[in-house]
Amino acid sequence: MFSCYPTACSSSGFMLLGALAVGIMVAVPRSGDAQDRNDGLRQRFLAEAPNRWEEYRRQCQNLQGSYTVLGRFDERVIGHTRVEAKLSDTSWLFVEQSLGEDELGGTAYAVNPKYAFTLRRKTPNDPWILVAFQNRDSNTSGIPRDIERKGAEHRLHLLLMIELFNETLTDALRKSSFHVRSVRPALDNPELVEVAFDYPHDKVEDDGTFNYVQGGTLIVDPAHYWCVRSMNLNLKTRAGTAMRKIRIQLRDPNSRIPIPIRWESDETWALADGKTTHIIMQKDIDLAEPSRLPAVEEFTLTAFGLPEPVGVEWKRPTPRYVWILVGAGICAVLAVGFRYLARHRWRASS
Repeated sequence: MFSCYPTACSSSGFMLLGALAVGIMVAVPRSGDAQDRNDGLRQRFLAEAPNRWEEYRRQCQNLQGSYTVLGRFDERVIGHTRVEAKLSDTSWLFVEQSLGEDELGGTAYAVNPKYAFTLRRKTPNDPWILVAFQNRDSNTSGIPRDIERKGAEHRLHLLLMIELFNETLTDALRKSSFHVRSVRPALDNPELVEVAFDYPHDKVEDDGTFNYVQGGTLIVDPAHYWCVRSMNLNLKTRAGTAMRKIRIQLRDPNSRIPIPIRWESDETWALADGKTTHIIMQKDIDLAEPSRLPAVEEFTLTAFGLPEPVGVEWKRPTPRYVWILVGAGICAVLAVGFRYLARHRWRASS
């Protein structure tokens, strides 16, 4: 036991107590300093993240490849689909192919500069059948609403790292109901940032969509476009409430553009009737930046073995052999010209 009375305590004792006090003050940071740092991080997030998300969206808008979606409802498979994605500056194509044991149907949604269409087939070996078609003119987009909705839905799959259920984080952050509660370094990895938010909304949006997310936390990466690495989300519908955990695995954490290779979602629902249910979704992703964008012919009916609509003609690119012949002709003309000039100069000098 250490005891020290005022009349007997040595100066060294006072020095020891002083050193201990200073050590404690240094070891335990003031809460005000931590709060100031977090406030600064919050301001940085609000200032930087929306612009970086939009930059990431532009970088990913022409990713090509495929992804597979597998869903389970209380251990029962409720969907297993492979989607092929092709995009260019003027066209897009998404081909859905069911991988279920009892359901093998496929659906293709496509838009090109001249028309939009939907195809279906019963199995992968059956021919495609045209089920929807619409010409595009200069006055309207000419894209049927169901095709446009499908295109928007699938394009969000290319943006899983800046997506919040059925909208981008940029769009959500613009809403007056979206409130950032706190921003701080992530506990498990100080290079990442934890963003806690509230997003209460009970009414269906004007466009008929509804975002189930009511709030939660995001783990984002400031060094890579502030992209999401994981989420814990609070969901709410008329049927009940749920906690949704999302984890994202990257193909290459050090790549210029972070592209996910796997997306996993785990939901536990407490239903209004007192029951509980469990939903698991997994997306395996194989997307990459293309060396060149697909030609417009890949987004047409011809690409699926069907005839083009009456009156629709595509400008065919000039065959390569024509350019070779033109180049050879130009070289021959130049050679004759140079030979003539050389002879003319020789005669003039002699």
